[in-house]
Amino acid sequence: MNVRKVILWSKTLSSEALTLSAALVAVALLVSCGDDDCPACPTDKPTPVYKGWVYFAMEGDNGGIFQIDTETGEPHDSLPPDAEYISPGDVAVSPDGKYLAVSHSGTWDPDSLVTSETATRIYDAQSLALLHTIPRSMSPIFPSQHDIMVGFSYDSVYIYSVPGFERVFADSIGKAMFPVLYEKDTLIYATYLWGTDRIDSMGFITYNYLRREIVRIWAIRTDEGLRSWPRFLDVHPDGKRIYYLGSDPSSIFAMFACYDLETESILFTFPMYGDFGDVAVRPDGKEVYVTDPGGPLQDWPTPGTIFIFDADDGQYIDGISLFGYGTVPGIPVPGDRIVFSPTGERAFVGVGRSDKTSGSLLNVDTKERRVIHVAWSELGHTPNGDLAIGPKL
Repeated sequence: MNVRKVILWSKTLSSEALTLSAALVAVALLVSCGDDDCPACPTDKPTPVYKGWVYFAMEGDNGGIFQIDTETGEPHDSLPPDAEYISPGDVAVSPDGKYLAVSHSGTWDPDSLVTSETATRIYDAQSLALLHTIPRSMSPIFPSQHDIMVGFSYDSVYIYSVPGFERVFADSIGKAMFPVLYEKDTLIYATYLWGTDRIDSMGFITYNYLRREIVRIWAIRTDEGLRSWPRFLDVHPDGKRIYYLGSDPSSIFAMFACYDLETESILFTFPMYGDFGDVAVRPDGKEVYVTDPGGPLQDWPTPGTIFIFDADDGQYIDGISLFGYGTVPGIPVPGDRIVFSPTGERAFVGVGRSDKTSGSLLNVDTKERRVIHVAWSELGHTPNGDLAIGPKL
């Protein structure tokens, strides 16, 4: 055999082998094995959409309890209000997806200025079948590691067994409102009101639901010594900071603020028109979403924005416009309650207020920072109380 031909054939074979190897590597890069440590897998993998339900409470003749599919953003089922308990409010779902707790207010009597019978009802979170009625309206919370439900009602705290929902503990602790669970330390943070005659008597309370005792009650002051009273709040996943909407003691308006629990100081603030919206920390702790529907009544402007802040330094990162969803051109829908999916890829935002405009539920893609779906494009659904999210079973 000619030696030169053998050498040329060998070089051709080697070149073809290299080409084949490169092709195999390319295919391997396209086919992900799903292992986070695999170098062949893409690093920017899309987050799967959480498979669950958002629970939305709405008052009024067309109100009730609505169950919205997190994957489609569409209403799946609902319960209309009944004659006895017409106004559903705060909602909470157990982490295992079995139970939905909804506070209900009764009929308002304008002559006596008294609300009739109130209750907290326990529903099957999947079928919405009524399971229990507790004769007391409360803000419910389900800790995931313990078979209990904790409820804050007026000036007392109640603890119920799960699944029986029998009361096992009650104590008078004062007026705690808008509770937020921080399970790492078995704590519940809430806004606290010392009295009813002055709004500036508001501060924070922490309650340990395992030891069944108040840990601390304290007021918030600025560096100038001025009192700031909080309203809606959320806690960072590391447990070191509280984010809240509250008063700005240096102006007639409100502010979004971050309070450091270790240094006991306000780290940063951002001006808001009113403190009637909501604050929610994304599950990864990187961003904070804030809504500001404006002050009460139509005389106060509505910013028309879902504000997004850096959770560490308070820098304003971006905003999601709420213009174009209302019934009046040029006027935004007021942002209200916020709930994130546990995986953080979606935020569900209730919009509308009874003293401003009708509303709906917006499905927000947190990566792209845009609204991707409106549950009721014709509006007509104004949130009353918190939103809650839980798994499909």
